[in-house]
Amino acid sequence: SYGSRFIRYNYEKSEVGGLPGDNIKMLYRDRSDQVWLGHYPSGISFLDRYASRIRGFRHPNTISQDLNQGQNQGESQNQSTDQNQSTNLNGLNHSSVLSVAQSADGGLWVGSENGFNFITPSGKVTQSYQHDHGQARLSANAVLSILEDRRGNIWAGTWRGGLNKLAKGAQEFSVYLPNKDDEHSLIDGEVWSLYEDRQGSIWVGTWDYGLHQYRPVSDDFLRFDLMRVGPGGRTDRAFKLF
Repeated sequence: SYGSRFIRYNYEKSEVGGLPGDNIKMLYRDRSDQVWLGHYPSGISFLDRYASRIRGFRHPNTISQDLNQGQNQGESQNQSTDQNQSTNLNGLNHSSVLSVAQSADGGLWVGSENGFNFITPSGKVTQSYQHDHGQARLSANAVLSILEDRRGNIWAGTWRGGLNKLAKGAQEFSVYLPNKDDEHSLIDGEVWSLYEDRQGSIWVGTWDYGLHQYRPVSDDFLRFDLMRVGPGGRTDRAFKLF
């Protein structure tokens, strides 16, 4: 247990084993209660409670938060700070982490601005999927949401590229895109959230018009109209499902 008091962690350039950056895009708690931090643009990290330090993964050409402002990322290999000592540099496709999900075996799927990776429970980056590399190619670069369902299928929601599904054992992605002539397609191509409920149904949250339920028999979607207009304007965006 972390206890009932707050402990503050800040980014310090000279601190070995500290936060790789202050800009934290997302938080994810896995089944062992480990909390993961998705940084923008400093990779993914977690608090090693036994060593009292932050450990993480990032792209090999990532530089520290200070150096990243106004400098070319390609110069980073020789200019990185001491934080590299606690970072796996054999790394991620991109260090701007946008989404995280746990696999059945305890590994992590990590979505970024350039596809997604798999980190094994032992801490090795073993798989890479991108828009423009490899046999299995995504429909877009940025992976906003990611999910491994109970059947072993991998779902990746992208920025303006719709929803991608890599069925267990498949070599290519199935891609689901908006189609104005199909009432059972996605309404919007920005897929911000994915969720599997207790019955195994896959729910999809998008930027516009909100919520969809995947129908595996017909391989399409049931739409739920969340459009409401109130004092705050539109409320039809499903950023997070849980």
